[in-house]
Amino acid sequence: MPQIYQERFELGDATQQRLVGAQLSHQASYPPMWDRGIFMCGISEAGGTLEIERIDAPFHVLLFTRQGQGELFEGEQRWYTGPDTIAVLPSGGQRGFRHSGSEPWLYAWVLLSAVSRWQGLARPRCSVHASPDCVALNEAVALFHTEAERFDRQPGSDLAQPALELLVLALERALQPLREHAGWPRTLLALFDHIGARLQQDWPNERMAEQVGITPNHLHRLCVQHFGVAPARYLFQLRMQHARELLLHGQSVSAVANAVAYREVASFSRQFARHFGFSPSQTLPRFNQRLVVPAAGPQA
Repeated sequence: MPQIYQERFELGDATQQRLVGAQLSHQASYPPMWDRGIFMCGISEAGGTLEIERIDAPFHVLLFTRQGQGELFEGEQRWYTGPDTIAVLPSGGQRGFRHSGSEPWLYAWVLLSAVSRWQGLARPRCSVHASPDCVALNEAVALFHTEAERFDRQPGSDLAQPALELLVLALERALQPLREHAGWPRTLLALFDHIGARLQQDWPNERMAEQVGITPNHLHRLCVQHFGVAPARYLFQLRMQHARELLLHGQSVSAVANAVAYREVASFSRQFARHFGFSPSQTLPRFNQRLVVPAAGPQA
């Protein structure tokens, strides 16, 4: 089933962006990006207002700051990103970022499809990491943008292909330190990926712990350490996110309740409303009212 997601943009007049996308509708387009798991990339300079928030995005967002400062937000949590840092906003969830401070924020951004090549980015929360590769990434994205624009004007002049390969190599080098420290987070994510495909089943703590060969208490400690919540709470969030996606695709409330292991529709409706602030039956109307889709597709 195609994934539906929401986007909210607030971009002031002092914010400038250049982008390349895999779709032909983008300002500059280069479809071979799909083969590398790259949906879109670009360079942004925010001299004033810039705030972007997404719900259930099917791609990871990477921000490589060269100058200035930004702020990531997810619920009540905040992370600050400055020069020579990589900010990671994983796919899914409800999270975003904004310009902060008085200095212009100059950064390169990349939207990576949630495919196996970039699976090390699949994490439960945002994160910020120091990196010596931010300048190189900004320059690699700028070069690729230039060559992709030229390719659009003169299809026979294709330096976009080697420029794309350079960008991919720069990305893989910059992200390697993040992959080396995956450890238990990767194991836990694999566990919850397995559970996420079986949300109609009951998953007590004992059964979840058994899947990775540890005790329920050990699983609890690991989830709190790496995810910030207990395993039962993380499972609840998975159920609610899946329920919202099914409702957005037009399934009935009773069918969705069964799909996320609720035996009583009333109990499901109460938990859903408590989590999101509106009832299951209001999900699709609210989505239709709030959805904002820019003409050129998503940006960062």
